[in-house]
Amino acid sequence: MIRRLSGPERIWLNADPEGAPFALSIVVPGQGSTQGLQAALSGAAKANPGARAVLGHGLWSPRWTAGPLPALQTLAQAPQPGPLDWMPRAPFQLAVAPGPTLVFTAHHGLMDGRGLWHMAQEVFRSWRGEPLLGGQDDLDDRSLIQQGMPSPTPGRYPAPTGTHQGGGRPIWAHVYLPGPQSRLLPRLAHAIALHARGRHGAETLRFDVPVDLRSGQHSTANLTGIASLEVAAEASLDQIHAELQRVLEGKQAHGWLKKAQEVRWLPHWVIPGVVRKRTQADIAESRFPNTGVLSNLGRVDLETLTGPSFTPSTCYWIPPCGPNTTAFVGLMGDGQGLHLSIVMPEGLSNKGRLDALMSDIQAALI
Repeated sequence: MIRRLSGPERIWLNADPEGAPFALSIVVPGQGSTQGLQAALSGAAKANPGARAVLGHGLWSPRWTAGPLPALQTLAQAPQPGPLDWMPRAPFQLAVAPGPTLVFTAHHGLMDGRGLWHMAQEVFRSWRGEPLLGGQDDLDDRSLIQQGMPSPTPGRYPAPTGTHQGGGRPIWAHVYLPGPQSRLLPRLAHAIALHARGRHGAETLRFDVPVDLRSGQHSTANLTGIASLEVAAEASLDQIHAELQRVLEGKQAHGWLKKAQEVRWLPHWVIPGVVRKRTQADIAESRFPNTGVLSNLGRVDLETLTGPSFTPSTCYWIPPCGPNTTAFVGLMGDGQGLHLSIVMPEGLSNKGRLDALMSDIQAALI
């Protein structure tokens, strides 16, 4: 056994949208050869059991158990903006697309962004013949909980693009913004809030900000908490920045994780029905747990993504999308600029609405 399912993992495993898994990807386009990559993947997976996890069923609750070493897969083409129906349903996968482009994908019920990033770096270390860090993939998220602000009361908020018009297939949009950036998350929240108010008028919005709760541990596991950023009607950029600092310094993400543990006590077979009922209500009323999710994985050092004869040109990530996701925005810098990805269900992105949102965000960040 690797570990029992945490409360959040039980939720994410039942959050698959229409036609795709609730998964995330890290994409590394480059030049050169992928010779030796399968051996590198096997070596990294031996040191990080999460990369070979399969879902097992214990006497009382499901758990991640160690399965076979993963095999290198292929994609017919590199990921392109649009539907995410190419994403695999395997818990973890590394695939090679023409270019070559390396695509690391994991279900969010197994890994979060930091966990997948750790695994990607382990593969490259293995490929270069360097010592591996290994993974504490049996780490229980309950051991990371610290005393902090309580999680805010669940609310109902509009999506930034308006009314859900049916259709849960996840759609991905992506842009690259050259040059340095600062105060990214507050500026991003401000830009989305301005866009949303053009459709809904002045009302309070909520943005969820994933927070990595590792304290120096190396792990592929999903060890993320959520800090909720309330954005009052007509809030200024400075006010949004101050509120974000307050909830992060108050360790609100620990309060969210503590609350999420309550799901552990639900029988696993009950959770799909609970999630489905909640999702149907959200879509019918076009009111959701948040207005968006904002996640910044930071700036990557491309030197850590080199192989014996492989040179990366950049790196970006694609966030997960569930059936009641409003807008999940993922950020990653490569030293020269910023990659910005947005995923949302087709029912919120159609009729040019995702393009309009991306255009407003792009204008605010340039």
